[in-house]
Amino acid sequence: MNVCPNCNTTILENDSLFCAGCGSPLTPPSVPPRRKKLWIIAGVAVCLVLLGILAWRLWYGGPVRAAKLVPEDTDIFVVVKPDPQQVKNFNHIKDIYLSIPEVREAVEEWEKDFRQEADLDFEADVKPWLGREAALAVPDLTVDEDPAVLLALETKDEAKTSACMRKMLARMEEDGYEFTTRVYQGTGVTVEENASNPFAYAITGDFLLVSNDEDLLCETIDRAKNNNKQNLANNEHYQEVMKRLPRGRALACYLDYQNLVQMARDEGSMGPVEWWLDRMEAYESIGYALSFVREGIRMDYVSTLNPEKSSSLPTAGADKLEETLVLTPEDSVAYIGTTVIPSYLRNLLADVHTEPGLSDVSEGLNEMESETGIDIEQDILGWMKGEMALAIIPDNTGLFGETDIPVGFVFMVEVNDSDFAARKVDKIANVFMQEEPITLDHQTISGSEVRWLRDASSTDATLGYCFDNNYLIMGSSEYLFRQTLSKGNPLAKSPTFKSAMKEVPSPETSCMYFDVKKGTELLRKSLDSYDRQEFDQEVYPYVKPIKSVAFSAQVDKDNAESGTLMVSVSE
Repeated sequence: MNVCPNCNTTILENDSLFCAGCGSPLTPPSVPPRRKKLWIIAGVAVCLVLLGILAWRLWYGGPVRAAKLVPEDTDIFVVVKPDPQQVKNFNHIKDIYLSIPEVREAVEEWEKDFRQEADLDFEADVKPWLGREAALAVPDLTVDEDPAVLLALETKDEAKTSACMRKMLARMEEDGYEFTTRVYQGTGVTVEENASNPFAYAITGDFLLVSNDEDLLCETIDRAKNNNKQNLANNEHYQEVMKRLPRGRALACYLDYQNLVQMARDEGSMGPVEWWLDRMEAYESIGYALSFVREGIRMDYVSTLNPEKSSSLPTAGADKLEETLVLTPEDSVAYIGTTVIPSYLRNLLADVHTEPGLSDVSEGLNEMESETGIDIEQDILGWMKGEMALAIIPDNTGLFGETDIPVGFVFMVEVNDSDFAARKVDKIANVFMQEEPITLDHQTISGSEVRWLRDASSTDATLGYCFDNNYLIMGSSEYLFRQTLSKGNPLAKSPTFKSAMKEVPSPETSCMYFDVKKGTELLRKSLDSYDRQEFDQEVYPYVKPIKSVAFSAQVDKDNAESGTLMVSVSE
């Protein structure tokens, strides 16, 4: 039991974070000190350093230097190296969040915990020596062993770096850890004793190198001193991925996807997983980038494809998202659209009936078809063409009449032939009517005949569908059909949607949009008073600055797949 220091209200729950009387934050009960493993503390230190780099004055100085320190076939490589504009934009977003009292208090508490655990202060112990670049590499992932990891931090003052590391190790030694220092190639290597994955570090070539593998650390020292050309920087797949990512970025990540797929194969995967790995071999390598713009946070990805193995994947010139953005009402909370799902499903179905590893899936589908009379290839996939989209829209009538869920949905599918598709959809509807107490009636809305599937025991509509200009439209209420079929205020022309998509390429093979502010208010509206209070305390402060989330993906003429996710933030 606790007492609020602000209003003296008695708090019955020991784990309460806020006073139920006045809403003031409560001081959490003290936690007895406990022994921390070295790598947990080191991991927290890495997070602090990486975040500190983004807040510190750094600039993009050409190629990534740390890529020359790691092996050519490195599986995972992450580098932080922002330019001045990235740092300026980051600080702008940081200031927006730190202006929120709950967020500022959480950050201050996290910094306090770190100083107590690691006995390090970023401003005093790290900032004076921290250079322009930081990288994390996993050279060789294996199934049976813990991966060897290398952290490389560029340093501009070796003496201050050494002092920082000695201070950190002194704290560890107080907890019973033991370290020894030996010389390798003229460089001092400090290693934790009596550990299978020891904490080890060295300073060489303007980099602080930290690893859990002494052999990897020594190999890196060799590579730095001898200028070994067999490094990641000279890997053609790495070069191809990095040049396709935005140049003005804060963080970049490279994955050697072929090696990762092979590692999964080494585990002896069978059946559907084996089939999935066969398809994943079409991806050669993948890159990710995180960048900060004035309007928020941008994330990009690019994947290079093997043309000999990518026949089932999207190609340049595929259908683009157009009509579903016109059909979707302007006030939609969310939109998810794609042009590749129908072709994916057809390829998947073909594989299901031919791949030995998918025989169980094939038998299940055959059994379902014999019981229902529905042929998936002819009755479902046979009439689907390109575009497919789902829209979530505010609806006071509620989802299927449930007024405590103030949204509904519209699902749109492009069809090859409306008459053919109508016959097939009616066939599927009749199957459901035979299995469930459902009735079918008709209604004309904006010149289109809407068929309603209704629960025979009530007047509530279960689902409605109609066809409009070679599009099957399914919806959850009459109100939404009127919104969609009128086409008076489409999402494509919405100022909110256009603003969200400003930093994102024009929608092509895939697109996603979410109005966070509108969605948050609808969620709060659906919560009871207790849940709303908890949401406002624990979640709302962190989503309050976010206006929207938008995503778009495409395939270029060189058969490289790419996408951009934009999180828009405002004060």
